[in-house]
Amino acid sequence: MKKRKQKKGSLVGLLVRSYAAYVLLFFLGSTLWLFQSVLLYADTNHLPSLAQISKLDDHLTSKKFEHLPIDSLTTLGSFYEIFSYERGLVYTSNSKEKHPLTAKEVSVIPEFDEKYYLTWVPFKDQSGQSFSIVQRNYKDKKYIDEPIEILREEFDFLMDDQLRVISSRKPMAYTQFTERELKLMTHRFSDKYNLHRYNFTTKDGEKMALILYRPYDTEMEYKLFFSRVFTNLFLFFAICILLIFLFSYRIRRKIAKPLAILGNALETLPKNRGEEEVYVAYDGPKELVNISNTFNKISAELRESEQKRAQLEDSKRQMLADISHDLKTPITVIQGYAKAMEEGIIAEENQERYLQIIHYKASVLNDLINSFHEYSNIEHPDFSVQLKKVDFSVYLQQYWEKSYEEFALNQYPIDIELTEKSMPLLLDSAKFDRVLHNVINNFFHYNPEGTTFYFRVQKEEKQVKITLADNGVPIEPEIAAEIFNPFVTGDRARTAGNRGSGLGLAIVDKIIRLHHGQVALDTTPSAPYVKAFVITLPLADNVEDDRV
Repeated sequence: MKKRKQKKGSLVGLLVRSYAAYVLLFFLGSTLWLFQSVLLYADTNHLPSLAQISKLDDHLTSKKFEHLPIDSLTTLGSFYEIFSYERGLVYTSNSKEKHPLTAKEVSVIPEFDEKYYLTWVPFKDQSGQSFSIVQRNYKDKKYIDEPIEILREEFDFLMDDQLRVISSRKPMAYTQFTERELKLMTHRFSDKYNLHRYNFTTKDGEKMALILYRPYDTEMEYKLFFSRVFTNLFLFFAICILLIFLFSYRIRRKIAKPLAILGNALETLPKNRGEEEVYVAYDGPKELVNISNTFNKISAELRESEQKRAQLEDSKRQMLADISHDLKTPITVIQGYAKAMEEGIIAEENQERYLQIIHYKASVLNDLINSFHEYSNIEHPDFSVQLKKVDFSVYLQQYWEKSYEEFALNQYPIDIELTEKSMPLLLDSAKFDRVLHNVINNFFHYNPEGTTFYFRVQKEEKQVKITLADNGVPIEPEIAAEIFNPFVTGDRARTAGNRGSGLGLAIVDKIIRLHHGQVALDTTPSAPYVKAFVITLPLADNVEDDRV
């Protein structure tokens, strides 16, 4: 079954996160709307900042006075003039409004971003003589037409009744002013406009000033402000509706879509009958991922179960055919020879030989029945081994003392390498006797006399390795691949003779696995051997088994 890396977020987490994201975006949108409204208010009611005006330097110094890129210079009744300190007025954005000014008058107009404003207050002393005082007032706002909170006041200069400067806070460029100049200086020049000045020098060295005429009447400004605010409000609600749509779409994509996929898979599963694995690929909330994984697991298990069932049916059919064949051959021989003797067909001098054949076939039949019985016992779910802690070195010495003579009687050379090192294993000695007997019996059945049998045991770090090899008849690779399956023998033809039932190595594999070990066939061992059965068993200290 395929494995996919899947997200761990929960369905509840998805809903909470989506809702939280919606609320957060709504809050951010509200905050942004309020902030934008404040900026709009500031942009609507305030003069361009000095930083904004400074961005016009390239246009101004190049004498490109038309269409300066700041809307507030020409919106809501505002307009601007360009004044040369040498040549006078050189450009106006509103030809209907012209205000001829002198260089001195322009120089006293307040500059942009001023932090204070000047007030002109005439008064008389105790003797009745007239004086005027100009006072510098520091403020918290930039508009002379707005309510102003005066942070502090400072004396700037004092004039007599002829508006000559008598005393000043610091040296001044002019010693006398006109009433018009004082009005320009103190934002009292016009009842309609508020004037501000920005000095600059052109690229050819001419000194000039940009004079902004801004209306005192702010009614149109407030209309523009509220118009922009309501436009923003409309956009805000449009964004809220879009967020609701996105929230619904996300929930549908994360929940409804995978449920539909899972529903289709559930409908397909019974129709498929396990012929193909039905797989649901989904990444998302962990609850739906768990459901998908469970479904995929069930689908894979169903397919695996169907495959095993099919294999089991094939195995049963093959087993019945093999058992029938293996039992039929010796029974046929026994029946045929017995009937021949009964009918007197066999000569008296040959009867003893035929009786020996009948006895031999009966022994083969008995061995087959015993093998079938033993294999059926091993395959039974209740079959188990009785493991005890045994010194494997002592066990092998005792085993070969009893089995060595069998090789000499059958005229098979034997090469045994044992060790005196202690090798504690968890072993069922009787069952392991059967393992060695089956491998050795397999060696006798399929190798001619004179074939050398090699036995070696090695103690490794965590296990014991047992090698049983010979230099006899090699095993074909296609047979070696399934040699531990039931009814597989050293040749493909199931003919009578010296071959076994094909169950011996299957029994070996089962017993070794019950000992927590492994058995394998090596068809390319070191020379001069052509095949080797390699058994590995874990040392007792590396095994945990409640059957001990």
